[in-house]
Amino acid sequence: MLIKICGITNPSDAETSVAAGADLLGFVFRQGTPRALVPGEAGWIREIRGAETVGVFVDAPLAEVIGIREELGLDWVQLHGDEPDSYLDVLGRQVIRRVRCEGAIEWGR
Repeated sequence: MLIKICGITNPSDAETSVAAGADLLGFVFRQGTPRALVPGEAGWIREIRGAETVGVFVDAPLAEVIGIREELGLDWVQLHGDEPDSYLDVLGRQVIRRVRCEGAIEWGR
């Protein structure tokens, strides 16, 4: 099992999350949301040790996702909107994708 703590907004919270055993740290890049980071002010993410870093994006242009991933040295990208499947071909294997489930889910069959 992997533990991901998301919505990290500062180095202290990142360090505390790593100390608590987080495997992945999530950083939100959806502007207008309470925990959104400005990439140009988040260079401290590059210094994180002990957990892998995940940039969380919602319907961002592919060029923006790639640019922020490279600028901050993110290990993973999480797509949390309705991004096209073509993003996956470009971004590679280190992608977490939100999948919407509609209707009832029957477990145990």
